[in-house]
Amino acid sequence: MFFLYLDESGNSKIYDMWWKKEYDFFVLGGIIIKEEHLNDYIARFREFKKQNFPESLIDVPIHSVDLNNIKEISGGKNSRKNPYVGILTRQQGKDILQKFYDFLASLEINVIAVVIDNIEHRKQYRTPLNPYPFAYMVLLERFEGFIKIKNEEQNSFGCVNLSESSLRLAKELTQAHEHFVDKGTDYDKINHVFRQLNIDKSHKSTFFDFADAVCYAYQKLYSQWLRQNYGEKFQSEKYLLKLKSKMVGVGRFNIDDFRIILFPKPRIFDKN
Repeated sequence: MFFLYLDESGNSKIYDMWWKKEYDFFVLGGIIIKEEHLNDYIARFREFKKQNFPESLIDVPIHSVDLNNIKEISGGKNSRKNPYVGILTRQQGKDILQKFYDFLASLEINVIAVVIDNIEHRKQYRTPLNPYPFAYMVLLERFEGFIKIKNEEQNSFGCVNLSESSLRLAKELTQAHEHFVDKGTDYDKINHVFRQLNIDKSHKSTFFDFADAVCYAYQKLYSQWLRQNYGEKFQSEKYLLKLKSKMVGVGRFNIDDFRIILFPKPRIFDKN
Protein backbone atom coordinates (compact mmCIF):
# COMPACT_ATOMS: atom_id res chain seq x y z
CA MET A 1 0.00 0.00 0.00
CA PHE A 2 1.07 3.60 -0.60
CA PHE A 3 0.65 6.08 2.24
CA LEU A 4 0.20 9.80 1.62
CA TYR A 5 0.99 12.04 4.60
CA LEU A 6 -0.21 15.63 4.26
CA ASP A 7 0.47 18.97 5.89
CA GLU A 8 -0.16 22.61 5.02
CA SER A 9 1.71 25.91 4.96
CA GLY A 10 0.97 29.56 4.29
CA ASN A 11 -2.27 31.55 4.31
CA SER A 12 -5.41 29.43 4.00
CA LYS A 13 -7.77 32.32 4.83
CA ILE A 14 -8.60 33.26 1.26
CA TYR A 15 -10.71 36.29 2.26
CA ASP A 16 -7.96 37.76 4.45
CA MET A 17 -5.10 39.39 2.58
CA TRP A 18 -1.76 38.51 4.16
CA TRP A 19 0.12 41.49 5.55
CA LYS A 20 3.11 40.56 3.39
CA LYS A 21 2.13 39.97 -0.23
CA GLU A 22 5.11 37.68 -0.83
CA TYR A 23 3.57 35.22 1.65
CA ASP A 24 -0.05 35.48 0.49
CA PHE A 25 -0.38 31.95 -0.84
CA PHE A 26 -1.31 28.49 0.42
CA VAL A 27 0.50 25.15 0.14
CA LEU A 28 -1.01 21.70 0.66
CA GLY A 29 1.45 18.87 0.25
CA GLY A 30 3.35 15.96 1.69
CA ILE A 31 5.05 12.65 1.00
CA ILE A 32 4.13 9.32 -0.57
CA ILE A 33 5.75 6.26 0.96
CA LYS A 34 5.34 2.51 0.60
CA GLU A 35 4.02 0.59 3.58
CA GLU A 36 7.01 -1.76 3.46
CA HIS A 37 9.37 1.13 4.30
CA LEU A 38 7.48 2.61 7.26
CA ASN A 39 9.23 0.86 10.16
CA ASP A 40 12.68 1.14 8.59
CA TYR A 41 12.32 4.87 7.98
CA ILE A 42 11.03 5.46 11.51
CA ALA A 43 14.18 3.80 12.87
CA ARG A 44 16.44 5.67 10.47
CA PHE A 45 14.83 8.99 11.33
CA ARG A 46 15.29 8.28 15.03
CA GLU A 47 18.97 7.64 14.40
CA PHE A 48 19.22 10.85 12.36
CA LYS A 49 17.82 12.84 15.27
CA LYS A 50 20.18 11.19 17.75
CA GLN A 51 23.13 12.15 15.56
CA ASN A 52 22.07 15.76 14.99
CA PHE A 53 20.06 16.93 18.01
CA PRO A 54 20.86 17.18 21.70
CA GLU A 55 19.02 14.62 23.82
CA SER A 56 16.42 17.14 25.00
CA LEU A 57 15.20 17.62 21.40
CA ILE A 58 15.17 14.04 20.12
CA ASP A 59 11.46 13.56 20.87
CA VAL A 60 10.47 17.05 19.66
CA PRO A 61 8.81 17.02 16.20
CA ILE A 62 10.82 18.84 13.55
CA HIS A 63 9.16 22.00 12.32
CA SER A 64 11.27 23.24 9.46
CA VAL A 65 10.27 26.90 9.76
CA ASP A 66 11.33 26.95 13.43
CA LEU A 67 14.58 25.12 12.72
CA ASN A 68 15.40 27.67 10.02
CA ASN A 69 14.51 30.72 12.11
CA ILE A 70 16.14 30.37 15.51
CA LYS A 71 16.50 33.77 17.14
CA GLU A 72 18.25 34.74 20.30
CA ILE A 73 15.99 35.17 23.31
CA SER A 74 15.11 38.84 23.74
CA GLY A 75 14.35 40.07 27.24
CA GLY A 76 14.30 36.50 28.53
CA LYS A 77 11.28 35.60 26.39
CA ASN A 78 10.85 33.22 23.49
CA SER A 79 8.00 35.06 21.75
CA ARG A 80 7.57 32.51 18.94
CA LYS A 81 7.66 29.53 21.32
CA ASN A 82 10.35 28.07 19.12
CA PRO A 83 11.49 24.83 20.82
CA TYR A 84 15.05 25.27 19.57
CA VAL A 85 15.66 28.74 21.06
CA GLY A 86 18.25 28.67 23.82
CA ILE A 87 19.38 25.18 22.82
CA LEU A 88 20.60 25.53 19.23
CA THR A 89 22.20 28.55 17.57
CA ARG A 90 20.73 30.05 14.42
CA GLN A 91 23.48 28.52 12.28
CA GLN A 92 23.14 25.12 13.92
CA GLY A 93 19.44 25.12 13.05
CA LYS A 94 20.13 25.95 9.42
CA ASP A 95 22.84 23.30 9.18
CA ILE A 96 20.56 20.61 10.65
CA LEU A 97 17.77 21.58 8.27
CA GLN A 98 20.08 21.10 5.30
CA LYS A 99 21.02 17.67 6.65
CA PHE A 100 17.33 16.87 7.12
CA TYR A 101 16.64 17.52 3.43
CA ASP A 102 19.67 15.41 2.51
CA PHE A 103 18.22 12.65 4.68
CA LEU A 104 14.83 12.89 2.94
CA ALA A 105 16.55 12.78 -0.43
CA SER A 106 18.18 9.47 0.55
CA LEU A 107 14.81 7.76 1.10
CA GLU A 108 12.58 6.01 -1.41
CA ILE A 109 9.76 8.52 -1.17
CA ASN A 110 7.90 10.88 -3.48
CA VAL A 111 6.81 14.44 -2.76
CA ILE A 112 3.71 16.23 -3.94
CA ALA A 113 2.17 19.65 -3.36
CA VAL A 114 -0.28 22.21 -4.70
CA VAL A 115 0.35 25.95 -4.42
CA ILE A 116 -2.57 28.40 -4.51
CA ASP A 117 -1.67 32.03 -5.17
CA ASN A 118 -4.30 33.88 -3.14
CA ILE A 119 -3.85 37.23 -4.86
CA GLU A 120 -4.42 35.79 -8.34
CA HIS A 121 -7.20 33.61 -6.91
CA ARG A 122 -9.05 36.69 -5.60
CA LYS A 123 -8.62 38.44 -8.95
CA GLN A 124 -10.07 35.55 -10.94
CA TYR A 125 -13.05 34.69 -8.73
CA ARG A 126 -15.57 37.13 -7.33
CA THR A 127 -16.29 34.48 -4.69
CA PRO A 128 -12.96 32.70 -4.15
CA LEU A 129 -12.94 28.93 -3.71
CA ASN A 130 -12.16 27.35 -0.35
CA PRO A 131 -8.48 26.42 -0.88
CA TYR A 132 -8.66 23.20 1.16
CA PRO A 133 -11.07 21.04 -0.90
CA PHE A 134 -9.80 22.46 -4.19
CA ALA A 135 -6.13 21.81 -3.44
CA TYR A 136 -7.04 18.40 -2.03
CA MET A 137 -9.00 17.47 -5.15
CA VAL A 138 -5.92 18.13 -7.27
CA LEU A 139 -3.66 16.16 -4.91
CA LEU A 140 -6.07 13.25 -4.78
CA GLU A 141 -6.20 13.10 -8.59
CA ARG A 142 -2.39 13.03 -8.71
CA PHE A 143 -2.21 10.37 -5.97
CA GLU A 144 -4.73 8.21 -7.84
CA GLY A 145 -2.74 8.63 -11.04
CA PHE A 146 0.52 7.85 -9.26
CA ILE A 147 -0.84 4.53 -7.93
CA LYS A 148 -2.18 3.53 -11.36
CA ILE A 149 1.07 4.38 -13.14
CA LYS A 150 3.12 2.42 -10.61
CA ASN A 151 0.87 -0.58 -11.21
CA GLU A 152 2.38 -2.61 -8.37
CA GLU A 153 0.27 -5.55 -7.27
CA GLN A 154 1.40 -5.29 -3.62
CA ASN A 155 0.81 -1.52 -3.64
CA SER A 156 -2.44 -1.25 -5.57
CA PHE A 157 -4.20 1.01 -3.06
CA GLY A 158 -3.43 4.21 -1.20
CA CYS A 159 -4.29 5.65 2.21
CA VAL A 160 -4.32 9.36 3.05
CA ASN A 161 -3.08 10.35 6.50
CA LEU A 162 -3.57 13.57 8.48
CA SER A 163 -2.47 14.53 11.96
CA GLU A 164 -5.19 15.07 14.54
CA SER A 165 -3.14 18.00 15.86
CA SER A 166 -3.78 19.84 12.57
CA LEU A 167 -7.40 20.44 13.54
CA ARG A 168 -8.54 22.66 10.70
CA LEU A 169 -6.81 20.58 8.05
CA ALA A 170 -8.44 17.39 9.33
CA LYS A 171 -11.85 19.05 9.56
CA GLU A 172 -11.69 20.61 6.09
CA LEU A 173 -10.47 17.49 4.29
CA THR A 174 -12.57 14.77 5.94
CA GLN A 175 -15.79 15.70 4.16
CA ALA A 176 -14.00 16.51 0.90
CA HIS A 177 -12.22 13.14 0.93
CA GLU A 178 -15.42 11.12 1.25
CA HIS A 179 -17.10 13.19 -1.48
CA PHE A 180 -14.28 12.78 -3.99
CA VAL A 181 -13.81 9.05 -3.31
CA ASP A 182 -17.55 8.39 -3.61
CA LYS A 183 -18.37 10.63 -6.58
CA GLY A 184 -15.02 11.28 -8.21
CA THR A 185 -13.53 14.67 -9.02
CA ASP A 186 -14.25 16.92 -11.99
CA TYR A 187 -11.71 14.99 -14.05
CA ASP A 188 -11.17 11.54 -12.57
CA LYS A 189 -12.66 8.66 -10.60
CA ILE A 190 -10.90 7.78 -7.35
CA ASN A 191 -10.81 3.98 -7.32
CA HIS A 192 -7.47 3.23 -5.70
CA VAL A 193 -7.67 5.32 -2.52
CA PHE A 194 -9.40 4.10 0.64
CA ARG A 195 -12.62 5.89 1.51
CA GLN A 196 -11.60 6.17 5.16
CA LEU A 197 -9.29 9.10 5.81
CA ASN A 198 -6.80 8.16 8.53
CA ILE A 199 -6.60 10.78 11.28
CA ASP A 200 -3.43 9.98 13.25
CA LYS A 201 -3.83 10.78 16.94
CA SER A 202 -0.08 11.04 17.47
CA HIS A 203 1.38 14.52 16.96
CA LYS A 204 4.88 13.01 16.96
CA SER A 205 4.56 10.80 13.88
CA THR A 206 7.77 10.70 11.85
CA PHE A 207 6.04 11.20 8.54
CA PHE A 208 4.25 14.41 9.41
CA ASP A 209 7.70 15.88 10.06
CA PHE A 210 8.53 14.81 6.51
CA ALA A 211 5.32 16.33 5.13
CA ASP A 212 6.02 19.58 6.99
CA ALA A 213 9.46 19.76 5.39
CA VAL A 214 7.97 19.24 1.91
CA CYS A 215 5.45 22.05 2.40
CA TYR A 216 8.19 24.33 3.70
CA ALA A 217 10.38 23.59 0.67
CA TYR A 218 7.55 24.56 -1.71
CA GLN A 219 6.76 27.62 0.39
CA LYS A 220 10.37 28.81 0.25
CA LEU A 221 10.54 28.24 -3.51
CA TYR A 222 7.45 30.33 -4.28
CA SER A 223 8.05 33.07 -1.69
CA GLN A 224 11.62 33.56 -2.94
CA TRP A 225 10.38 33.74 -6.54
CA LEU A 226 7.84 36.37 -5.48
CA ARG A 227 10.39 38.40 -3.55
CA GLN A 228 12.78 38.32 -6.49
CA ASN A 229 10.08 39.66 -8.80
CA TYR A 230 9.11 42.33 -6.28
CA GLY A 231 12.74 43.44 -6.22
CA GLU A 232 13.24 42.49 -2.58
CA LYS A 233 16.36 41.07 -1.00
CA PHE A 234 16.28 37.47 0.17
CA GLN A 235 18.56 34.60 1.09
CA SER A 236 18.34 31.88 -1.53
CA GLU A 237 17.35 28.58 0.11
CA LYS A 238 16.47 25.96 -2.50
CA TYR A 239 15.49 23.06 -0.30
CA LEU A 240 13.21 21.66 -3.00
CA LEU A 241 16.23 21.17 -5.24
CA LYS A 242 17.25 18.21 -3.07
CA LEU A 243 13.83 16.62 -3.68
CA LYS A 244 13.36 17.58 -7.33
CA SER A 245 13.76 14.03 -8.66
CA LYS A 246 11.05 12.84 -6.28
CA MET A 247 8.34 15.31 -7.34
CA VAL A 248 4.98 13.85 -8.44
CA GLY A 249 2.35 15.63 -10.48
CA VAL A 250 4.52 18.05 -12.42
CA GLY A 251 2.56 21.21 -13.21
CA ARG A 252 2.51 23.47 -16.27
CA PHE A 253 3.99 26.54 -14.62
CA ASN A 254 7.75 26.99 -14.39
CA ILE A 255 8.84 28.66 -11.16
CA ASP A 256 12.62 29.03 -10.96
CA ASP A 257 13.14 25.87 -13.07
CA PHE A 258 10.58 23.83 -11.09
CA ARG A 259 7.38 22.69 -12.79
CA ILE A 260 4.95 23.02 -9.91
CA ILE A 261 1.19 22.59 -9.59
CA LEU A 262 0.02 26.17 -9.15
CA PHE A 263 -3.50 27.65 -9.17
CA PRO A 264 -4.79 29.69 -10.84
CA LYS A 265 -1.52 31.00 -12.34
CA PRO A 266 1.75 32.60 -11.24
CA ARG A 267 1.60 36.10 -9.77
CA ILE A 268 1.47 38.91 -12.34
CA PHE A 269 3.78 41.83 -11.48
CA ASP A 270 3.40 45.48 -12.33
CA LYS A 271 6.67 46.40 -14.00
CA ASN A 272 5.89 50.13 -14.07
